[in-house]
Formats: sequence, C-alpha cells, structure tokens
Amino acid sequence: MKHISQDNLNKITELRHLLHRYPDLSLNESGTIDILKGFLKENTGLEIVDKKGWFYLVLYGKKIFRRTGDSFTDCFPCGNGCAAYG
Repeated sequence: MKHISQDNLNKITELRHLLHRYPDLSLNESGTIDILKGFLKENTGLEIVDKKGWFYLVLYGKKIFRRTGDSFTDCFPCGNGCAAYG
C-alpha cells in the first residue's frame, strides 16, 4: 500500500469538508460534480471527460473511474470496488 503525503491528506480532508458544506440533493449533484472536477483539475494530471451530468477520468488512455449520480464507480481492471488511485 502506498502512503499519502500529509499535504495530499490535508487537501483531501478539505475537499471532504467542502463537499459536506455544500451538499446537493440526490440526483441533482451538479455542484458536487463541479467541486470534484475543480479539485481533480487542480491537483492531478488526469484527463477529465465531462458528459454533462457525469464525468470520468482518463489515465494513460484508460478510463479509471467515473462520477455518476451520488457515487463513484471504479473502472479498474482489478475490480476491487475502490475508486481511489494511489
């Protein structure tokens, strides 16, 4: 298991606080999607593919996870159900 730096842990914690500060109604998560896309754009080199109401991320030409409704769906070959890439 890879370790996460304290700086990245702080960023993720602030993201969680931000998401809880501005909750969206179920099936109407446009604000949540915008917050997540902004965070990912600022903090990763992943390609964000916006599909108007949902998005997915691309790493080395492969879809790695997508954001639909109020959940993350993994797209990893391992299929272990996690949406975190470390």
